[in-house]
Amino acid sequence: KRRHRSHGGHFLQQMNNDKPGIDAQVVEFRDFCSPVHTADSKAESPQPVTSHSGKLAETSFVPQDETSTKVRRQLPHLVPRRQARVSYFYVHDVFCNLLCVGSTSTTSSATTSTSTSSTSTTASSTTSTSSSSASTTATTTSSTTSSTSFPITWNSTAETIAGIAAGTAGVAANELYYPYGMALDSANSLYVADYHNNRIQKWLSGATNGTTIAGQSSGVAGASSTTLTMPVAIVLDSANNMYFTDRGNHRVMYWANGASSGTTIAGTTGVSGSANNQFYMPSDLTRTASSNTLYIADTFNNRIMQYLSGASSGTVVAGGNGAGNANTQLNLPFSFAFDSSSNSFIIANYNAHSVVRWVLGASSWTLIAGVVGSAGSTSTKFNAPLSVVLDSMNNMIITDTNNDRIQFFLAGQSNGTTIAGITGSPGTANTQLNVPYWAIIDNQYNLYVADTFNERVQKFHYC
Repeated sequence: KRRHRSHGGHFLQQMNNDKPGIDAQVVEFRDFCSPVHTADSKAESPQPVTSHSGKLAETSFVPQDETSTKVRRQLPHLVPRRQARVSYFYVHDVFCNLLCVGSTSTTSSATTSTSTSSTSTTASSTTSTSSSSASTTATTTSSTTSSTSFPITWNSTAETIAGIAAGTAGVAANELYYPYGMALDSANSLYVADYHNNRIQKWLSGATNGTTIAGQSSGVAGASSTTLTMPVAIVLDSANNMYFTDRGNHRVMYWANGASSGTTIAGTTGVSGSANNQFYMPSDLTRTASSNTLYIADTFNNRIMQYLSGASSGTVVAGGNGAGNANTQLNLPFSFAFDSSSNSFIIANYNAHSVVRWVLGASSWTLIAGVVGSAGSTSTKFNAPLSVVLDSMNNMIITDTNNDRIQFFLAGQSNGTTIAGITGSPGTANTQLNVPYWAIIDNQYNLYVADTFNERVQKFHYC
């Protein structure tokens, strides 16, 4: 296996083997003081999070003490919420919280502000917030509107949840070979596009082995209804039916939950092209649940395509003017997220080292982050950004692939904060990444990273 980082012609020749495509899942949540909800296919309305007892879960941020800036979260099973300063651990996050409490120097964080309002004490409508600082005593509010600052923090030491921690590639049930796109279902099972094994693997929460649910477990490639060639992005609907890009076959497939074969719903199997019914190595996709409309990153045609439900051909909605750095062009758009608040696409413009916004119906983009055409490793630059996660407050999480890191951008900010990996330092340690392709977050804001050249998926616990 070769670490390949060029961006010229040689890069294009090697893209099939060495470079990524990505599924960036938009995460919807009401505010940072309420449960985080994973939206189906990046577009469906979020559903309430339930605790193990079936009651609605709540989350409030409260200080450990009066001098610490760290926070713990209220146990979701304890309803109603208390107004006094109390600190509980999430049962499933004890690992994260203990590490965060015991070693504050090992966390990566950013700080954001939000205004919250709560008018009742019910789990469905109440939000509580608190802030802490070295000089100010924080208080928890449940019935007033206030401006609140708090840290957004992940533990910098990850847990390997799929693949071999030491970075071994293979086709066995506990191995991966270039993990790409990921998705999570409501049970927190992880779906991984196992790119070079030409299959999609499902890992139950806590499992050491994955199960092949699309493609062949042996890793054999093909272009039939039961075989895949280099799958990339995965989207789930509410019934866990899959929509995914089968990049090497230049198509998008629908695969019903539990089925042994799939159906081509966009593209022409095995044929690349630039016609409106063709793709050239598609990467990311998203789905609008209400209308079943698909949006697909047609990466090597440098465009985003829209396919209405049941349509046999699509419409160009972004790019399509050749590869380039002009604001009417895209340059290998591997991934995108849809921002419903502005009816726009947030696009990882991979070969232009930038993230841009393209409003649906517009003829050009505006720059959000990075320096167009200029790679770098500072807080304002990228080196081949690949996947985009957009939360409901328009904060962004970007896989800065060739810098071996994950960057967090507050809404409206162009300076990023490294929240996972070590800039320019690839490796197999649990604090390191090696050319990460993909990132998603779960309904508790834990971060999952496809650590692609390490052949594993890493989970960075949110603290």
